[in-house]
Amino acid sequence: MDLKVKWWLEKDGGLVLGKGRCMLLEAIDQQGSLREAARICGISYRAAWGKLRASEERLGEALAKSQPGKRGMKITPRARQLLKVFHSIDQKLEEATAAIVKKSLEE
Repeated sequence: MDLKVKWWLEKDGGLVLGKGRCMLLEAIDQQGSLREAARICGISYRAAWGKLRASEERLGEALAKSQPGKRGMKITPRARQLLKVFHSIDQKLEEATAAIVKKSLEE
């Protein structure tokens, strides 16, 4: 038996980062392209662009930037930091929920 927890980071009541947006940022980082990242995530380019821009507007800073003189996109150092924090928290939540389930089943 598993206990599942869904969580995300918000600012001023608006979504900034959740698992889906993490996947999008990581795909941008790997592919160097928002279009390819959207394809990998199974969403339209327009949806990917909208999600990225909404998060950036809420944060007040860029999470990905076009590469000057080149096609494609690169994530920013701030995006890398947020991904690291998100994954750290996510791992701790996974461990905590697993421990809760184990303890509950032992009682």
